[in-house]
Amino acid sequence: MLASPLQAQEGYGSEALRAFAVEAVERQLPDAEIAQGANRTEVQAGAIDSRLRLAACDMAPTAEVDLNRGAGRYNVKLSCTSPTPWSLYVPVEVRVFRDTVVANRSMGRGEVVGPNDVRLEERNALAPGASGLTRLEDAIGFELRRTVQVNSMLASSAVVAPLLVRRGDRLQISAHAGGITVGATAEAMRDGRKGDRIPARNIQSKRMVEVIVTGPGRGDIVR
Repeated sequence: MLASPLQAQEGYGSEALRAFAVEAVERQLPDAEIAQGANRTEVQAGAIDSRLRLAACDMAPTAEVDLNRGAGRYNVKLSCTSPTPWSLYVPVEVRVFRDTVVANRSMGRGEVVGPNDVRLEERNALAPGASGLTRLEDAIGFELRRTVQVNSMLASSAVVAPLLVRRGDRLQISAHAGGITVGATAEAMRDGRKGDRIPARNIQSKRMVEVIVTGPGRGDIVR
């Protein structure tokens, strides 16, 4: 952003400095990791002393900001080297809006999320405490680790894959080799979720095997 002739004569007031900071952030946002996949973004400069006036630069002030650090609130460093050197930090808030999984009702720890329990709604992904899921399939069918309030975002840390196998359950286990599949029945020695590796005892041979849980009451023998 270039200063107008009037600004060049009179120097930079608070509004011009805030505008420089906003423009610097908006220029970097399209390539910033925080904005990838966003529906839209908003940038707003914080308040600075309205009485502030800094000497005009021979060229527009340089701006430095690292959008890979922080969580929605940044300080943009504006600097001028000539004819009168100065530097100033301008606070800027960035809001990045994405479709986020939101609870339709309050749910308790241990409940399994159903299709009618959640919806997608546009929310600021950089809001304090926000780390919401962005896909319904990452919530539906999962078990809640903690209580979730109605209209709150579901964070990835709030859900866990449901238990598919419990200790003592009978499992149908399979071994695959050379295009041949051999099945057997085993007893689970530990609870397991999809993808977990658990020990199991083959009912016929009594041999202990390691099994990857693939579904309710099913698993593949680890070779």
